[in-house]
This record gives sequence, structure tokens and C-alpha cells, in this order.
Amino acid sequence: CFFFFQAEDGIRDAQESRGLGDVYKRQVYEELFQTRNFKNAFKWGIWAGLIHGKLISMIKGKEPWNLRNNVIDCSKTKPQNQFQKKEYPKHDGVLTFDLLDNLIKTGVYHDHDQPSHLKIKKGLENMPEISYKKFGAPEERFCPAKVYEYIVNDQGEPKLQINAQNCIHCKTCSIKTTSEFIDWNVPEGGGGPKSVSYTHLTLPTIYSVQISVVAVSLKKK
Repeated sequence: CFFFFQAEDGIRDAQESRGLGDVYKRQVYEELFQTRNFKNAFKWGIWAGLIHGKLISMIKGKEPWNLRNNVIDCSKTKPQNQFQKKEYPKHDGVLTFDLLDNLIKTGVYHDHDQPSHLKIKKGLENMPEISYKKFGAPEERFCPAKVYEYIVNDQGEPKLQINAQNCIHCKTCSIKTTSEFIDWNVPEGGGGPKSVSYTHLTLPTIYSVQISVVAVSLKKK
């Protein structure tokens, strides 16, 4: 929907743009409000979630209740001894890829001499060790940029290494690490992944791009 926020009935006119603020209030807010209770209903089971989801979709979010989640996300992580360790095949470069190879495509950039914007919260310095030994270091897996790595010394003791320069600002670590031990701050100089703005696109422009893509596809066939 962001592609069209400056368009009127699909085509930009000569009127002054309403801007992103109005779009957020009118479109994004309304869509989020209508689906505010969808996910939390699944805590009662898949069938309850599906039936509830169908109901709120029919009444378009006008239900007089709000389902809230009062439990922090990281508290739902279960100890690793309750699971069987899974070994993943090595990436083949066709369907699966190395994280660092894909990281280059994000255009992420941080000055290597700037202070780390990812720090362990005071009083939680022992949490990385607990995360590694009890939960199997989930931050090594859920981080899409390989920011968190555990280096094991000769004595078998793990030490958390934070590669803050890789961070693509998904902020998963601020809610999913054990006891939320990561303090996420805005990096100096506005570093991070490159973003592309699509707000200048109009419907005719998008249609022309789509037609070009289809034409190329047909030509290849």
C-alpha cells in the first residue's frame, strides 16, 4: 500500500501530497486495528485461532474485546535438552546461501571505529553464558546477520562476540535473547542497511515495470 500513498484513485494528480502521516492514520492504522486480535487467539489452539480469525475478518475488527499477550517473548524459549539437535546441510549456493554472502546484498554499513550500539544490559552480564549452556545460544540462529557468535576457549568456556557492524536493525535480539539481555541503541551516524524509497512511484510507472518484467519472461520462454 505504500506504493500508492501519494496517488489519488491510482494516478497522481496536481494536488498537494497528503504525506505518510495521513496514510498511517487512515490506511495502516485501520488495517492493523482490524487484525489486532488475530495472532493471540492461536494460544488456545489452531482451531480456536482459525475460527476466531474468520470471525474477526467478517466483522472487520469491530469485536469489543482485545486479546493481550502479557508474557514476554523470550520467556517462551524452552531449554535445549527438550529437543533433538538438528544438523542442517551445508548451503549449496542455489537454494540456500551463507548468511554473510547474503548480508552484502543489504548494503549494511557501520563505521568500524564507532561505539557498538549493541550492549549487554547492566546486571545481566551472566545471561550470555546461561543462554549458551541452557538454551543452546538461540541468538546465533535467529539473527539474520550473524551478529552474535560464541567463541569457546580451550577450557570449554563460551564468550559472546558481538559483530555490531553486521546489524541490519531487525531488533529481534532486543526481545528474544534470554531475559532480553541486549540493550539495542540507535547507532552513531545513522549506520545500517540501505533502504529504498518507493514513494515516488505512481500506478502507471508500476504498471510499466510489471509489463516489462512479463515481456522479458515471455521472451526467455
